[in-house]
Amino acid sequence: MALDSLNSYFQPPRPSYTDEDVEQIRIRLPATETLTKYSVAPRLYIVLRVPDQLVDFDHFQSSDRFFPFSPTQLPAVFTEGWKHRFLKVQPVLHYSVLMSIHTILITAYQEA
Repeated sequence: MALDSLNSYFQPPRPSYTDEDVEQIRIRLPATETLTKYSVAPRLYIVLRVPDQLVDFDHFQSSDRFFPFSPTQLPAVFTEGWKHRFLKVQPVLHYSVLMSIHTILITAYQEA
């Protein structure tokens, strides 16, 4: 039942996912035992699930704090083609104003 509820967000994939969608997906992930580890990073889960690349989840720091990712923030083990696909998919996430401000502050801090 929980897996069917989760699959409804991805079959077929949505053109975009709101903050509310992300929260609902986060809630459903622990209900599916094999997917519990993804609940700490639901945005990353979404961006990797859409192109069927969940196998790459462990190459990240298992956190949504760096969204949206820039090309230089992606794991070095990935090819340029894979990075291009990831960057092309990540706009399916709609960021709240707070998330956008958070991202700007992190970027400014990292560049300082």
